[in-house]
Amino acid sequence: MQAVKESIQGSQKRARTAAAKPLPHKALKPEVADKLGNAADDIDIEDIAFFTAQEAIQIRQELLAWYDKHHRVLPWRRNPHSLRQAKSDDKYHSAALDMPQQQFAYCVWICEVMSQQTQVSRVAEYFTRWIQKWPTVQDLANATQEEVNDMWAGLGYYRRARLLLEGAQHIQTVLSGQMPLTATELQKIPGIGPYTGNAIASIGGNQCVAVVDANVVRVLARLRKLSGDQKSSGMVKLNTRLADALVDPVRPGCFNQAMMELGACICTVHQPPACGACPIQMHCQAYKDMQEFTSQGGNAPQTDAPVITQYPSKAVKAPRRKEDVAVCVIQLLPHETIESNDSRYLLVQRPSTGLLAGLWEFPSCTMMSVATDEQPSQQEVIDSCLHALLGCDSLQDTGSMQLLRREHLGSVVHTFSHIQQTMHVELLTFQETQPAALQGQSARTIQWVSAMELSELGLSSGVKKVWKMVIAHQAVVQEKKAVMQDKKTGPFRKAWKQQRLKMSPFATIRRASSGYRGRCRADSNSADGKQSVKDQLGDEVLRKLKEAEQEAASLREQLAEAKAKAKASGDTKLLDDIEQQQEQTAKQISRITGTGMRREGLFGGGDESWLKEADMDFFARGPSETADAVTDAASSAVVQRRLLIGIGLTGAAVALALVPTAELRGKPSKPLFFYLTPLVRIQQLLIQAQDLASNGNWTELESLRSRIQGQPNSARENLIYAFSCLEDKGKKTKAERIAFDLLEYLDQINYNKYYESMGAVGTRGGEKEKLFSDFSSQSIKAAQGKLKQFMALMPADDLEAANVAANGGYF
Repeated sequence: MQAVKESIQGSQKRARTAAAKPLPHKALKPEVADKLGNAADDIDIEDIAFFTAQEAIQIRQELLAWYDKHHRVLPWRRNPHSLRQAKSDDKYHSAALDMPQQQFAYCVWICEVMSQQTQVSRVAEYFTRWIQKWPTVQDLANATQEEVNDMWAGLGYYRRARLLLEGAQHIQTVLSGQMPLTATELQKIPGIGPYTGNAIASIGGNQCVAVVDANVVRVLARLRKLSGDQKSSGMVKLNTRLADALVDPVRPGCFNQAMMELGACICTVHQPPACGACPIQMHCQAYKDMQEFTSQGGNAPQTDAPVITQYPSKAVKAPRRKEDVAVCVIQLLPHETIESNDSRYLLVQRPSTGLLAGLWEFPSCTMMSVATDEQPSQQEVIDSCLHALLGCDSLQDTGSMQLLRREHLGSVVHTFSHIQQTMHVELLTFQETQPAALQGQSARTIQWVSAMELSELGLSSGVKKVWKMVIAHQAVVQEKKAVMQDKKTGPFRKAWKQQRLKMSPFATIRRASSGYRGRCRADSNSADGKQSVKDQLGDEVLRKLKEAEQEAASLREQLAEAKAKAKASGDTKLLDDIEQQQEQTAKQISRITGTGMRREGLFGGGDESWLKEADMDFFARGPSETADAVTDAASSAVVQRRLLIGIGLTGAAVALALVPTAELRGKPSKPLFFYLTPLVRIQQLLIQAQDLASNGNWTELESLRSRIQGQPNSARENLIYAFSCLEDKGKKTKAERIAFDLLEYLDQINYNKYYESMGAVGTRGGEKEKLFSDFSSQSIKAAQGKLKQFMALMPADDLEAANVAANGGYF
């Protein structure tokens, strides 16, 4: 502790000495800025003056006063001078003020490493889980690399996780578990550079050293109108000197956090800066230039108008390298089992160095990005990879497992900082040919894991995307199996069968009576042992039917004998009479057997017909005293008949309701490209919408949203018509699901419309305006992705025609 106090006192003395030396105040000349931007190391920075002593003091006071009132509450921060009132929407608690210094310095180290290239909200979630698992540097030093990778999964830049573990082990073994609290000593630890070392030393050890990250560079560039490449060696030295001149000697940690907070929340890069809320706006030369231009009658939209966002200069990023990767997901079914619930999946571990070092992934191989005649196909690339991995010459003969099926699942794009990777995914399903455990024969480390274990592993974001594709594919397969099963034994087929067997006025007498009797047999005897009315009626119908059939058979025999005698005697007139009688007899028999009932009409049977016209009046108009009067003897039969008719009609309605709506929807009359043309225009409009959302131009964004959802593009109508045109049922189902997701995103591209009551449009500023803009941008990006997926399912010829029509203005 004595060494720490002496270090702090020394830092404060040096800071007071530097502040006492007056520095002439002048802006950086353009030619000097250009030289610095070109990384000219021959510029003597000592000859360039930046802040006066008084100005530096004022900036410190104003910035710290603002920070004490408005700082964010984060689990790795503590501010003993805080004046901020707790809010109901605070998600986290600040670090305890009585936390030991060594533990607090460890927390600062973890959060600073996590925060590199990662949003603070995401860092807070990972930081909380990390500290719960490894609350001290000693706990982290005892962890394994695989455990650290699992915890880090999803944050990206996995080299940071490896260096954190190496740094903790260095502190534990070389430094006896004690973290140094000075920047110089901290930078001797593996993985800790100037930025991280200064952050730990100033925030955790109160050493007077400046922290320079992207947020601080942006604030300094606008304070002093610095152009040029901020990553050049000259500009790095310049920004370091500027930050050193401003850092507060008494509260260096809070000041450094205040500078970063100002850049993150007020002096922003992706959104217009909230200059009205900036505590040090009067010291900002970029802001002064803008104010002077406006006061002199300048118009802001002019091309030569000064804008704050022109500082710092935007660096030109190198385009990402494009890479195609063949990914193979191997699913292994247990011995003599066809169920996928107990499947295992093959994972391989990446090399210990390089991209995603030491992480687990599905077997993959890089493909040639430029197509050539001699280029191997995706399947050949995967086969070659698996032959080496499994130690076999053919996938059909792997020794311990048999290939059942091979399916192409599609492609998914994953972006790294310098690589745009397109992963082409195949699913190979094998089955063990023997119950013995399968062992890998490759020199690379492999493991077989269950679906549950795979979901819990620390996988990279790219591997998670592939796994989601597999889960989605398996869900579709299971759904298809369920549909096929329902068609065979499901409720719809049962209802359909029952409906066919129901008695109706169009069923034959034989089928009606036998089916009716079968139903009556279920309750053939009543509770007192007597034969039920239903069973009596059923037996009576069968008895009469049997008598009618016997009489018809006897009549046919008699007519056949008479016809034979007439032919033998040559009596033509008698033969004609017999044939006429045979025809009439056939009609009578057809009425008995039911074969002619359909031709008789609905009520053709007269008084003896099964369905009465009064029955139809009963169901159409309700009961009537005159039209529905029946005798006591017939009342039971009437009630029973109408009950059966009602059941039949209800069954028909239920069966109709079970028919999917998609099956009833007719196909559109126009060609598919006609409906795709507005969707092509919507793709173009979404690009415009992204710019409008970024600039917070809510009025134009709402107008554009109306053009997308309403006339002339009518997103909902054209999406529905488009997927209805598809012949392939699988693609049609997938397109329908994507279409309704897309419509939901389209409705949310103007987030501002939900919160107009919170203030006039575009005047909120600060975090609210940024929140609205960010949410709208995310919705637009999601809509673009869904629309791209939807269009990928459409036939290429129709897409080409739609693009020609949209770009040529035919519609």
